[in-house]
Amino acid sequence: MDPTAHIRRDLLIACSLFFALVAAARAQATVIHPSTGVPGGTFTILVISDGYASNESWKFDRAVNGLVLNGLMSDPFYNNKGDKFTIYKHFRAVAASHQSEFGFTPNYDIRKCYVDYDASAVAGKLHDAASPLTPDRIIVVSNWEGVSLGCTVDRWTYVTAGAREVGGVLEHEGGHLIAGLFDEFALPGNDTYTTPPVNGPNCSNVYAGGMPDPIWGTPSPPPLNLEECRLFATKIYRPYATCRMRGASGPFCAVCDAWMSQVLDQYSVPSLSRNAAPAPMLHGGFVVRPARLQSPARVPPPRSSIPSVSVLVQITRRKAEDNVGATAKILRIREVMAPIVKRYARTGDYVYGVVEGTNVLESGVIAGDPFEHRAYSGVPAPHGVDDTPKSASFMVMLPNLRIADLISRTIGLKFLRLDPLSGKTTGDNPDPINPEKFKKLLEGPLFAELTPDVLKSAAQNAQ
Repeated sequence: MDPTAHIRRDLLIACSLFFALVAAARAQATVIHPSTGVPGGTFTILVISDGYASNESWKFDRAVNGLVLNGLMSDPFYNNKGDKFTIYKHFRAVAASHQSEFGFTPNYDIRKCYVDYDASAVAGKLHDAASPLTPDRIIVVSNWEGVSLGCTVDRWTYVTAGAREVGGVLEHEGGHLIAGLFDEFALPGNDTYTTPPVNGPNCSNVYAGGMPDPIWGTPSPPPLNLEECRLFATKIYRPYATCRMRGASGPFCAVCDAWMSQVLDQYSVPSLSRNAAPAPMLHGGFVVRPARLQSPARVPPPRSSIPSVSVLVQITRRKAEDNVGATAKILRIREVMAPIVKRYARTGDYVYGVVEGTNVLESGVIAGDPFEHRAYSGVPAPHGVDDTPKSASFMVMLPNLRIADLISRTIGLKFLRLDPLSGKTTGDNPDPINPEKFKKLLEGPLFAELTPDVLKSAAQNAQ
């Protein structure tokens, strides 16, 4: 037999086994939104159980129905944006009821986010449990009834089953985790806001002629520009008297609604990375499909997936105010098949670029402040906040690349912390951080870096 025929056959068998394993792993997680059971939008949420014995799956289902289906997705805003989301449910039985697979222990102390955990260990365990899915957010539902408490760290939210009786937790957290919205209330003891400067999306301490001059301009209805925002009482302003980012109930205000909607427009239809398709036209921070593709064969069908590398990164800074000198390490790395979303909208001040030599292959924005930990009990807002942690973990996608590419090429990851006021003009939204913009930003200092040698070593170990 022709030796090349053996190679082709072996490759075919290997690919078949790979996709069979992926299908088997995905079967462990079932789609609960859309209700058709077929994946829809590309903002992916995984709801995963913790502390449920094998005979308690019904209790997990009850909590998921209350928190997610009859809570988050029945809310008018999220319901109207339902086509942007795909939500999976994953039941993972443990040996004994209330035993935590991920190492969570409730401590009932708001100063400690209501739960004890090892940040690095939790990040790695949740990443492994989610595989081969690459969810944007993970909701861990804990088997504790009769108590409403939770904690949001990195890209996961821990919430007790009893929180479904209160409601509003996930709806409020979505503002932080999807669009980087700030809290619009003050914590006890926080009087005058000073630094860092902020102007948007929903808080501002910028002045012109001694008067507030917020980025949101004059939307409808006319904003009131009231003091109290970003956890401080004075010298910082929010648009309106009421908003979901201020209280436990009620809708998003007009400013927050508009920004949330714009960010979610990124997740309408899967799109190829810039490595596989021409650069998209950009308008106001979200992606518009190119008018004409170079090759019709490259147009992806709905929910199409391309090979990518998922990297779970942990960044450690020296001090909360540092813009440089942080260290980065890889907690997990794996090759995945996933829809690719261009996360260019300025939903936070931490951005990254996939860099090869002088080329920026892709860029992305990390929503919100990954170093902020939020604890809530009874109601989601006001809630306690700890923004002093030195480390944060998040997932970075390297689209249209394989593990072998990281070994054979010189591909690295660079991280920047942007000036909060950079790229913003009154009445407009922040500039999109696309690869061209990121390349210009590289003229400044780096916040952290994963060199090609570090990625190559991690890739070799992952083979």
